[in-house]
Amino acid sequence: MPSPGPQVDPDVLTVIASACRDHECFRFDYQTHSGAVSRRLVEPYRVANDRRRWYLVAWDVDRDAWLTFRVDRIEPRTQRRWHA
Repeated sequence: MPSPGPQVDPDVLTVIASACRDHECFRFDYQTHSGAVSRRLVEPYRVANDRRRWYLVAWDVDRDAWLTFRVDRIEPRTQRRWHA
């Protein structure tokens, strides 16, 4: 029996999906596979599901690049609302 995959907080998924829908910048802390944590500011594009994992595809403002983030590793920061 395959594992159910990482657990994603539905509230976090809702916050991310809303930021994508509303074209709002999104700030969060991101934990890598190794456990390192970094703060990110992104312009979210889409949320996608693949092989029992949720991903955020976004433009990382500070790194000037398109990146993909696993949603189960995202911890949203206090949101100020501004449009990308």
